Amino acid sequence: MNSRLLGAALALVLPLVPVAARPTARVASLSRAVSTPKLRPGPQLSASQFSASQLTLEPQPAAQVEEDRPCVQVSWPKGTLREARLWFNGQDVTSECLRNPDFLSYRPFNAPAPGAVHARFQAVAADGSALERNWDFTVQPTSWIRNLQQSSSDHTLFEDEELTVSFEARPRGRASFQVQGWPSMPMEEVQPGIYRGVHRIRAGDSAMNLPLKVKYQQGDHREEVHTPRPVEIFGGFYKVRVISPVPGSSVDKDFTLIGKARPGCKVSVVPNVGFGDGGRAPDTSSAIYATGLNSTTVSSTTGTPLRGGALGSIPAEVDDQGNFKVDYGLPFYVPGMAVVFSVYSVDQDGTRSLPTVVRYKFK
Repeated sequence: MNSRLLGAALALVLPLVPVAARPTARVASLSRAVSTPKLRPGPQLSASQFSASQLTLEPQPAAQVEEDRPCVQVSWPKGTLREARLWFNGQDVTSECLRNPDFLSYRPFNAPAPGAVHARFQAVAADGSALERNWDFTVQPTSWIRNLQQSSSDHTLFEDEELTVSFEARPRGRASFQVQGWPSMPMEEVQPGIYRGVHRIRAGDSAMNLPLKVKYQQGDHREEVHTPRPVEIFGGFYKVRVISPVPGSSVDKDFTLIGKARPGCKVSVVPNVGFGDGGRAPDTSSAIYATGLNSTTVSSTTGTPLRGGALGSIPAEVDDQGNFKVDYGLPFYVPGMAVVFSVYSVDQDGTRSLPTVVRYKFK
């Protein structure tokens, strides 16, 4: 009985042994076949290996920079430095820098004086050692503003005349001009790269021998330049404006002089015919009378003949807005002839304007 029970027990136990052993061996073999090898780390830059030569400096040492506000940048391999600081001409500008883990970048808000600029960079390496780099570069800015002109550079401007300022620069910028002591006035880009501003002189405007400056900005570039000559403006005197033909141009033998004066005034035009540039401007300090080209023109106060072919005062037609015109023509024409006009006005209260002198050559 005991033998039969023992045999039955062995029959149940023995088949279980190989079943449990064989799968364990196969799983272990499969695990060894597909196991991923350990990745070897790439070369790492240790703190002891880092040196200042691995910094990238912009501008480079001893470089010459044309930009008036140079961008100074220091870059390094990521993760190798910390606590980076930057100085610009002896001033710590770290707080004003654009910063990343691998660079510092600084652009001054105001342009430094032309000449040498000193930069200094400091940082701490991973091992705690200090790193410092000093270098110099030169700022030699080239002005973007060219052909700067203003209309009072060779004569005084009076009331109702135009102060015109113009220059050339790169397109799509912003520009303005300012007479010392006056508010800033905007300029318009009338053509790509050509900027122009206009101010009509008022009765109270005065700027005798004062500087005029223009400002120009495009992106980060800002520039300020003074005109070669100061302005001469005196709004206390008034002058008539001649609009057409353009003063100094060539005209037909018969043409119409068109201009602008104060409303309600009387406008007179005094011509002087001659050769070349037309001679000197006619005298308007007293009443002038004449009847024709061959007449003798004299001053009503002195009685002395006036030089040249002055033809006397011609009254102009003036409308309610002060627009005036005068039809003028030569009785005969000789090649090379020219005419110079003195144009003036008298207000209702008897105030006389300064003469406006314009010259024309006949075609």
